[in-house]
Amino acid sequence: EADAGDFRITWNPDDPEDVANARAAFADLRSQQGYTVYKVEGTGRRARREVIREFDPALGAMQLVAVRPNRGG
Repeated sequence: EADAGDFRITWNPDDPEDVANARAAFADLRSQQGYTVYKVEGTGRRARREVIREFDPALGAMQLVAVRPNRGG
């Protein structure tokens, strides 16, 4: 799901088809499009963000946000 250049991917960790689709989307965003994927815990100023480099199906219960790379101009 796109939102102003950011993507949110949701999946059910207990559904193999959901996991496969999320894994493919994650790989495409990271390797083909150069997005950085973050795991977000909490909200507002207290939110903690951690870069995720490898897909983990167990993270389906967490918020992951993929951020488009900055382009110089």
